[in-house]
Amino acid sequence: MQDNKTIRALTALAVAAALLVVALPLEAQNLVRRTTEFAMFKPAVIVLNNGSTLKKMANIFMRNGSLVYKRGNTTMQARTQAIARVEFDSATFVRIDTLLAEVVDTVGGNVLCRSRTIDMEAYQQMAYANRQITSVEISDFVNVSSVDLSAAEDILYPVRTVYYMTIGGKTVRVHERTLWPLVPKEKRRLYRTLLSLPDFSWSDTGWLKRLMRDCFQ
Repeated sequence: MQDNKTIRALTALAVAAALLVVALPLEAQNLVRRTTEFAMFKPAVIVLNNGSTLKKMANIFMRNGSLVYKRGNTTMQARTQAIARVEFDSATFVRIDTLLAEVVDTVGGNVLCRSRTIDMEAYQQMAYANRQITSVEISDFVNVSSVDLSAAEDILYPVRTVYYMTIGGKTVRVHERTLWPLVPKEKRRLYRTLLSLPDFSWSDTGWLKRLMRDCFQ
């Protein structure tokens, strides 16, 4: 009997340790209860690549950074490749590759953007850790153009935030190595100095704004 109790106790500890290992990487991530950027659909001006504009009630779908909009009672997914930018009353999103990223700041012709998408790998780890895996992790598309955005209120989705800079017309993901070739030679010493400061952070918009302002103008 004692051996069985010991085995059960050790098993419980092993399971708890496994769950902790899986959960730890998620602590630094933002958790949200919805799959869209805004809680409600908002009026938006959609600017297409050809310069034409559309006005729709729209939102940003964080599953893949795409634009979704209302057509009657149906939620439709727009073709991201056809979009140049989307203007909401409180934010502007521009297309970067296959997703829409929010404009955080502009200095001269340079732009700092931020994308927020659901980290599916982290979500699946979290769901597995809590034994909540279902056949539908996040609502899948009904077809190529319509999408179901319904989300269970008790589910938390881990969100991955990625920053981009457009410098001199070239857009790169924000990272020390990707930005370095774009830094003017006369400002490379300042660039290294800012990065070496103890409180510098690649996830702090204040620091990224300063970096763009001081090192790329």
